[in-house]
Amino acid sequence: MLVSVIVPVYNVECYLRECLDSLLGQTFRDFEVVLVNDGSTDGSLRICEEYCERAPDVFRLFSQKNGGLSSARNTGLERALGEYVCFVDSDDWVSSDFLAVLHEAALAVAADIVVCGYTAHHADGHLEILPGTDSRAPELRRQVLLGPTFACNKMFRRELFDGPSGRFLEGVCYEDLGTIPLLVARARQLAVCEAPVYHYRIGRPGAITTFRDERILHIFITLGRLRKMLPETFFPELEWMAVKACVFRYALVARHPRGAEFQGRLRDFLKENFPDWPANEYLRRERGRNFRAKAFLMRWNLGGLLRIGARKRP
Repeated sequence: MLVSVIVPVYNVECYLRECLDSLLGQTFRDFEVVLVNDGSTDGSLRICEEYCERAPDVFRLFSQKNGGLSSARNTGLERALGEYVCFVDSDDWVSSDFLAVLHEAALAVAADIVVCGYTAHHADGHLEILPGTDSRAPELRRQVLLGPTFACNKMFRRELFDGPSGRFLEGVCYEDLGTIPLLVARARQLAVCEAPVYHYRIGRPGAITTFRDERILHIFITLGRLRKMLPETFFPELEWMAVKACVFRYALVARHPRGAEFQGRLRDFLKENFPDWPANEYLRRERGRNFRAKAFLMRWNLGGLLRIGARKRP
């Protein structure tokens, strides 16, 4: 078995068939799909069973009590038989050549990780074609570290996940950020194919992709894991990840009743762990005026302006 595709499933009956049909229609043939039903309470389990009956040589199903995305992914990793693994979220879908494109790129340079571009499908109907890396970094590994940290636009050699640092953190949010950079740093060889063959659904009803409550502070756990385990040579990239994460969330919690407290904790985290963050080389090269303005407000403890602006919104 060359490739295992791990699909965590939780209450996505309206989207699951599109996801599974896209996998069933792959031009690449030497693969399996490991479905992990994470305690779904809708019709998702029945749909998974249907596809296992239709294509038992492709789909394998495992069910567990609800443990969250990280738990389901870790269960999939324990069951995966492939030399390589991919992750596909069950409300997303992939192009028919998704596996073929990534596996061909992996073989070309014996890569441990292959990154592809992706298409973002917004709820209002507009599309974005986005790259899988950040070209501002001086070398490929750093470009991948600065690019999107989510797992789903990548193919991984299975052995990268061996050991505790190769498992997704369970019980916390931002699990990809706490794991993917460690795998990128550990990989012996990386490859990029910018074809946007992963299709990422943004803003679907019922999705929880952006938090505006105390769960936002889980970012300290994931960044703390990286601070402890990521090699020091990647400190500028880690610092930039932390700046982006904290600045974005500093503005996001402005309307929360405990917004001032959360903002203070985000600001203190950066000050204690990355005291020179305003001088970060990637921040200096950041061209987005909106982001730079938010970073300025955070640096000078002007979160009250964000809260005033938020209260004036209709």
